[in-house]
Amino acid sequence: AMPDTSTDGRMFDLIIGSDLIFHEKAINPLVSTVRRLLAAGGEFLMSHKNRKPIVRERMEKAFKDAGFVVEEMETRFKLFSIYRFTKDKSENLGKEQQPEAITKSLQ
Repeated sequence: AMPDTSTDGRMFDLIIGSDLIFHEKAINPLVSTVRRLLAAGGEFLMSHKNRKPIVRERMEKAFKDAGFVVEEMETRFKLFSIYRFTKDKSENLGKEQQPEAITKSLQ
């Protein structure tokens, strides 16, 4: 069974994740979840272990196709990449939810 990830309609300015994509089939659910939870203008920071170039390419494309600005941040490590995915500020206009930073993990 899938865990309950309800946030009662709240949206967040910042979401941080690490090593979330082990298989290509995880890309679309991750993009959908981040798109639903991230406030307009918000940032999703994620470290990604570079296992397969094709998975990395498809992940970047999926986020771009979903309207995110995708930036790979420079690091000194080749095994890991750190990404900043920024949601367009025009998203979610008119919604009453106030963005807030994540202060605890979703359960």
